[in-house]
Amino acid sequence: MDYRCPNCKADESTAGVKLMFSICGHHICDVCIKTLFRIEILIQCPTCQRQLKRNDYSNKYIEDQEIEKDREVRKKVLEIYGKLEEDFINKAEYYDYLETIENIIEDILGQRNLENIKQQMDIEKENNKQSLQNFEIRRNALLEKLYAKAVIEDSIYDENLRERAKKLLEEKEDESMDVEYAVKEMPVCKNIDSKYDIMQFEEDFKCLFLSASGFDKDEIIRTSLKELIDGLA
Repeated sequence: MDYRCPNCKADESTAGVKLMFSICGHHICDVCIKTLFRIEILIQCPTCQRQLKRNDYSNKYIEDQEIEKDREVRKKVLEIYGKLEEDFINKAEYYDYLETIENIIEDILGQRNLENIKQQMDIEKENNKQSLQNFEIRRNALLEKLYAKAVIEDSIYDENLRERAKKLLEEKEDESMDVEYAVKEMPVCKNIDSKYDIMQFEEDFKCLFLSASGFDKDEIIRTSLKELIDGLA
């Protein structure tokens, strides 16, 4: 496409002249920009009369700007809408979710329904926040339950292991204890509020807890281990 400055008619072949592209999708040469912004903080786009600041112009082509803008918008939206396929009951729901994301991105890029989109994203963000709080409560409750189970009489047949469990219980407020490492290293699913993820959390955390506590799985009789696991239900 042959781009020309609407002010001085210079084009890309004019020596010493570079075309600058605005966020509104129009262009003007860098010489005219310097002249106009020397006396004004805001100028009007010569093509559509939109008010523009100096940093609203870039030497990138329109196509490049659109790609960059799409990337930025998509990143911001996906920071809030980040569920995975396994977070849904079926593929149909997952595809609907993906379609919702694309519609939101297209509307933001097209400057449509912005107020409604902002409300939707605020609600989704709040839901994510509530899910995280629910997850923290569930995790802490599970940790307490694991501690309690570890010191129940006859849950662990070996006296030494039982003593270690009691000591671990006494030190549970110590942030340096190994079990804190287990909590931090535990994989956290995207949709942490779902039943599937909680079940997966219990399974992962059970293994990490046993390892961090110094318990040897081979030393724990199967019936006792089953009792420990069943106690999480």
